[in-house]
Amino acid sequence: MKTYTWDELYERAEDKPCMSPELKAKDEARYEVRNLILDLNGPDLENTEIPEEQIDDYCKSFDIRFNGNGSIVSRRKEVIYAHDEAARIVELFEDVLVNNGVKIPSDDDSQRGEDNDAALYGNVYSDLLDEVEGMICRLFSKKEEAGVIPDVFGGTF
Repeated sequence: MKTYTWDELYERAEDKPCMSPELKAKDEARYEVRNLILDLNGPDLENTEIPEEQIDDYCKSFDIRFNGNGSIVSRRKEVIYAHDEAARIVELFEDVLVNNGVKIPSDDDSQRGEDNDAALYGNVYSDLLDEVEGMICRLFSKKEEAGVIPDVFGGTF
């Protein structure tokens, strides 16, 4: 059975008339990817500015393949929630700072409650979380291209 990427289905549907099999296949693929991401607790792609770009990103990330009707026939099964993993790492830093009585100043400190002992707060916390998440995403995007060597500095840091 021939399989298609999102890009291939999208290109096949370009300039096709309404109700054509190619356009129906692209629409079915879009619907299936949207539902897959919703099932994985992801965002509703229809609420994004350009849903097709988000669908393309997810299709590449999950290596999604479709049949000629737009149904998903294969994808990567493993799911890594980078935001969750980043939060775990940031919480490790938070614990070290709290245990040492350190609070990092934040532009949002005026909104911090008096009983809030968080070491990382507001924009400081969210900026660090975003940076760590970005590093995790970059690392995993290299996953197939490179081997991982744990516990050893490679001299690149």
